[in-house]
Amino acid sequence: MENRYSEMYTVREIAKRFKVHPYTVRRLARRKEIPAFRFGGQWRFYKADIEQLVRTYPVSTKPLPVFSPLDISSHLR
Repeated sequence: MENRYSEMYTVREIAKRFKVHPYTVRRLARRKEIPAFRFGGQWRFYKADIEQLVRTYPVSTKPLPVFSPLDISSHLR
């Protein structure tokens, strides 16, 4: 029987998945902003914890600003 915490990610895998730099992942882990632990001097992340984080992380509902071509063209000079 497989434990739900048997699958793990590395810093590089988390960085690739979320399209951030590996240093950002390490910083978030150090600050305990993402669930992680150190094993042999390297950060590891349980897959179950990361999936839970993704499901519960607050998402901004603020709409993105809309620019007209005229607004942008005035900044291209």
